[in-house]
Amino acid sequence: MKKKLANFLPFTVIIPIIIIMYFLYGTLGGPNPDSVTLTLNKPWTVYINDTVYEDADLQVLKFAMPQRGDTVYFYTYMPETPIDSPLLKFFATHGSLEVAVDGTEIYRYGHDFYEQGRTLGYGDHLIPLPDDYMGKLLEIRLTVSESNSFSFLESPTIASQNTYYRDTTITYRAILASNLFLYVFGLFLLLVSIFFLFKNSSFYKLTCVAMFSICISTWSICNYDLINLFTYDLRIKTLNEFGSLYIAPLLIFTYFAQDALSRGNKFRKIAYIVIEAAFILFVLVTFTLQFTHIMHFPGALTYCHILVAIGLVYLVYMFVDDFRLKAFKRSILLTGLMAMLVFVTADLVIYNLQRYTNFVSNDGYTSSIYIGTLLFVLALFGDFCSGVYNTLYDTAAKETLEKLAYADYLTGLANRRQCELLFDELDETHEPYILINFDLNDLKRINDSLGHIEGDRYIKAFSQVLQTTFKDLGLIARMGGDEFAVVITDVEHADISELITNFFSYMEEVNHHNSHWNMSAAHGVYYSHEEYAASTRDAFRIADARMYDNKTEMKSNKQRI
Repeated sequence: MKKKLANFLPFTVIIPIIIIMYFLYGTLGGPNPDSVTLTLNKPWTVYINDTVYEDADLQVLKFAMPQRGDTVYFYTYMPETPIDSPLLKFFATHGSLEVAVDGTEIYRYGHDFYEQGRTLGYGDHLIPLPDDYMGKLLEIRLTVSESNSFSFLESPTIASQNTYYRDTTITYRAILASNLFLYVFGLFLLLVSIFFLFKNSSFYKLTCVAMFSICISTWSICNYDLINLFTYDLRIKTLNEFGSLYIAPLLIFTYFAQDALSRGNKFRKIAYIVIEAAFILFVLVTFTLQFTHIMHFPGALTYCHILVAIGLVYLVYMFVDDFRLKAFKRSILLTGLMAMLVFVTADLVIYNLQRYTNFVSNDGYTSSIYIGTLLFVLALFGDFCSGVYNTLYDTAAKETLEKLAYADYLTGLANRRQCELLFDELDETHEPYILINFDLNDLKRINDSLGHIEGDRYIKAFSQVLQTTFKDLGLIARMGGDEFAVVITDVEHADISELITNFFSYMEEVNHHNSHWNMSAAHGVYYSHEEYAASTRDAFRIADARMYDNKTEMKSNKQRI
């Protein structure tokens, strides 16, 4: 029952906080109602190489994907509506850009990088317009730098520079807040995981969760063009977006390494190793090709989709195999994964419908994949926490069982079994030792006259005398009934004469507070350097014999008195 509660514990804390924050953000209101944004959907004249589209509506216009070197030129007349400090926003996909107003160039981007074959990036270009833009001709020329990268043009918009950034931040506040949370959360987990990773290798899972959280938040902020709030450089946006996108699946797949390799058949293990190697190779190759400008990140996107699909199929197979082996007890992880798959699938379907068909308008879709990502990261974190809890729980249970197996239930001292294990170890290592056997006197008298409860107190008091005398010097064991043994392994710091004197002094202190006991004990000592014994068990018998000699002497002295 406790294990099941541990699986849900992270969610009982985190999810209510997220819900509260979501509703708090929801009550903040929207952009300034006085803000004006002009969307330039139509009419446009569009030239793609030799193909012309007259009176085109960019919300519905679709065309064959252009190749590197193709030119897309389109123009329209801007509306007569005036806006203070006008700002043109245009989303361009992988290409150098020229923008002109009435034949005068006002913006130029990426031509040098295009000639050098370097990444140009994609995203929003924010272009200040002249204050008298109304009714003037707007011309845009895009030279494509990456083949098969787009099949439509997003509609440019005109807004005021005075309110654009604030309105953008407010409009996308939930997305921005969620992804900043994921980023900070990931950084915190990364610091924690690195600290503990040196002590326990299983914390690699937490490292994977942390880095995945950072990667996916970076990708999401870039994908929603919120990176514009931090930088104008579209190359940085593209490198961060694709780089984090390509690394993230590797981190998730690595997270399941222990689960994939610890159980199941040979095929399951070999398949995991092959797919993991493919992910690693993909990351190494794509980054190498990107930074050598042989092939840029966007060109590898299809291969990434294929690898992710193969990885997902394998994870589903692994979960089914665990169900078959009755080893799957991670419902929260499965729920988080399914939520992620639902949002990712919906996003991919709508993205492709928008790209290849007219079912979704070119400007009519905003992705919600960040919600699925947030749920999945929390599920991974919850799965890790429950795994750590279960490991600690199992370890504690094992230690408890070991303690019961090797400890005396009444005194907490070692029992005969643990003492004999030490005997075996000493016989193997031939380390020096001193063995002292004790026999507690008068236990039967106290049990018969004062009762067994008092007898138990008597035994525990004597065990405390032994612990006070010989602590940190070796093993103290109750061998059974009124028989005890001390195996001193720290021989260098053991002055037996002084220790025995202290032993009797401590017993006198006990008798001072319990005069009805009159506690006493016989003892016998054996030193390993005496060489009378062939083994520690022989030594134990010699110490036992000496202890009984001491006991006989004590009885004789008592009778003379």
